[in-house]
Amino acid sequence: MKVVSFLAILLASIVCQNLRLQEQSSPDAYHPKHRFSDWSVANAHSHNDYQQSLPFTAAYAAQFGSMEADVFFVRDSIFVGHEPEDILRHRMLTALYLDSLKYYIKKNGGFPYKNKSRQLQLLVDLKTEGIPTLAALIKLLKSYPELTHCKALSIVITGNRPPVDTWASYPSYIYFDGNYNETYPTRLLPKIAMISGDLADVIKWDGNGNINTSDSAVLAETIHKAHAMGKKIRFWDSPDFPNAWVQLIKARVDWLNTDHIPELARFLGKSKQRP
Repeated sequence: MKVVSFLAILLASIVCQNLRLQEQSSPDAYHPKHRFSDWSVANAHSHNDYQQSLPFTAAYAAQFGSMEADVFFVRDSIFVGHEPEDILRHRMLTALYLDSLKYYIKKNGGFPYKNKSRQLQLLVDLKTEGIPTLAALIKLLKSYPELTHCKALSIVITGNRPPVDTWASYPSYIYFDGNYNETYPTRLLPKIAMISGDLADVIKWDGNGNINTSDSAVLAETIHKAHAMGKKIRFWDSPDFPNAWVQLIKARVDWLNTDHIPELARFLGKSKQRP
């Protein structure tokens, strides 16, 4: 058993070292920060943000770098919700997100945040058929030039996305969420904002303790694939509490997926004090 354990640790070490060397040698590679203290609320993603008691407002007040809205296109309107029955609540994408973004971008002179170095990502998860839902969103966004002309705001499409080979035909302000287990042609990379996946499909870890050596090697290879394409990576369905956040940062996961906005904001504030 000791020999097997030693070989697993040695293999994980070799894989991680090789991945670091590959990232350093590739001129197009995305180079994330290595120090724990470099992660901040700019790396925080408010998962299913519309389910918060204060949609948009809580994540924005915490200066999160990303927030997510699931949408349904029904009766010529775009509703926000997780399940079809949520449509009955008549929560509109315009009222919950687009109007607020317009207000703050105008207030901040063309930027989402008062701090003009801060970026903001709006991840729109299409729950209804991709092509007509995205077409309706683009039509709606024509009334929001403040958003579509804002270089510090990224509108990223996930969920029922249209076919990959059509992505390049969409407006320049529309980006897409790539899948961790897919390979994309170089010509499409400018249209991909980030890479995502279900963490449970990659490793079996409940967020407690450290990630074991074999899973660490698999996770490192998955993260490297995204970074080598010049993209940040996010995992949904990831454990969402302090020890898990520590381990995900150590693994160099760029976006921390959370349903606990104030808790993650406090955690990341304290992380700035780490060496």
